[in-house]
Amino acid sequence: MTYIWNRAERVDKSVMPHRLTECYSRWANDQYARLKLISNEKKRESLLKTIAKQRNNYEDALEKFNKTLDIPKVV
Repeated sequence: MTYIWNRAERVDKSVMPHRLTECYSRWANDQYARLKLISNEKKRESLLKTIAKQRNNYEDALEKFNKTLDIPKVV
């Protein structure tokens, strides 16, 4: 599955980073709700690994976006 934070460069800059944060928060809340329903330990571990990986991807996307804003202007 492709998540918006994995394709952040395609998101309109006028809605960044709010859209990214909104989508990630909704996704993460859904995943944690699923986690409460899973009793199989291997499936729980797998879902936790997915959440951690996507959290890193989300943070990387935010960092890349913030770096584009820090570009010094040439005078």
